[in-house]
Amino acid sequence: MIAIYGALYTLAGIIAPAVMGSVIQRSDNMIDGYMTGFTVNAVILVASGLLGLLLLWPNTERARLLATQSPEPKFA
Repeated sequence: MIAIYGALYTLAGIIAPAVMGSVIQRSDNMIDGYMTGFTVNAVILVASGLLGLLLLWPNTERARLLATQSPEPKFA
């Protein structure tokens, strides 16, 4: 499972430069291409951040993780 996640995360390093390069090449000038590329990047980051907040509530996850921990052993 960890290897699958690692493979998916690694794909971003391959896809992102290709997408950014194609956006820059298809624009009228380089400045507009960079601005469009960075705007797309910002929208994706904000959307994924909001999705993360909606799916993972930090306080409830912390309480759940603390509740599942085994109690520490008491040594004499």
